[in-house]
Amino acid sequence: MSCFKQFDLVGFISNILAVILGIVITFSIQGIIDSEKEKENVKSALTLVKEELMGCKSDLESCAYYLDRENYVANYFNDHSKNLKECPEDSLQLYWGLFSSEMILTLPDDALQLLKTSSLFSAIDDNSLSLKIIRAYDQCEALRQVFNRHESHKTEFSTSAYTQYGSESFKNEKGNFSISKFLSTTQGGNLKQLLMNQDGSLIRVGIKDLDDAITAIEEYL
Repeated sequence: MSCFKQFDLVGFISNILAVILGIVITFSIQGIIDSEKEKENVKSALTLVKEELMGCKSDLESCAYYLDRENYVANYFNDHSKNLKECPEDSLQLYWGLFSSEMILTLPDDALQLLKTSSLFSAIDDNSLSLKIIRAYDQCEALRQVFNRHESHKTEFSTSAYTQYGSESFKNEKGNFSISKFLSTTQGGNLKQLLMNQDGSLIRVGIKDLDDAITAIEEYL
């Protein structure tokens, strides 16, 4: 009778241990699956971040080139200030369009926000990478503001000149717009000086932070 009871107890304990072991194995396997799934989600999110930063980099490079062209045109007008009438008319019209127009830069951060809101940021097991991503987006915002403020000042100078003198005062004897007359005003001179003082160098320096983040993401992936 005693052996029978001992046999039941051993069987019972064995069954309990088997159940516990099964649960442990199940959770372990599930944990591995969840971990792998999280890694894949992190990689997918980082791929989106990389693509977004590459797009931002391309836009910033275009803006840097745009500032270079503005700078070139401003120096052209300055160098030919005494003989603008002798310059090719088609070149003057082309240059004036760039000189007087305003360009607005917008840079997305949707991939970064997705990374934050999905709590995947904390799953990146590389603090250096996380910091580089944050720094890259901060740089994007800073450069966006610099560029748009610069372009806004262009419009302010032009608007101020037209408001003070009126559009008719900038026409030549043929009734066409006179670049020389506009540049002779205080606002026109300020606009020319603004563009002469800034090219795309500042933006190109800032792009390095984007390159660092993109490279780090590629190495992580």
